[in-house]
Amino acid sequence: MLAKLEMLKPLGLLLVRVVVGAALMAHGFPKLFASAPFLEVFPKMGFPAWTVYVAGTVEFFGGALLIFGLFTRVAAFLISGQFFVAFLKVHWKLGERDLFSFLGNGGDEYPLLLCVVAFLLMTVGAGALSLDRL
Repeated sequence: MLAKLEMLKPLGLLLVRVVVGAALMAHGFPKLFASAPFLEVFPKMGFPAWTVYVAGTVEFFGGALLIFGLFTRVAAFLISGQFFVAFLKVHWKLGERDLFSFLGNGGDEYPLLLCVVAFLLMTVGAGALSLDRL
């Protein structure tokens, strides 16, 4: 049974990369191409306005790299770092109510989940169904 599951590992990694990459691209696109609202919001969260373009670039192009499985470990490193900072600097502060009260309160778990999934892809790589494999 475990051997059969092991055969599905490349497909599992492909699905994770495609779904996470698509979600990242969807969130990065407006930061790059319709950035006006983000240029106002980022400074209120404690980030310089120009970091909107850094975040959008990491999300949009990093997501695309994940989908294709190209430079996966580098892209995943940048994505994981960005969402770790976002979680600690923005979402954890919102969740200071108590240790785990952030879960389920307004999507605070989203950046934490992306951080951990990107960290996983950074450590295990893109898998057999990727351009990295070539």
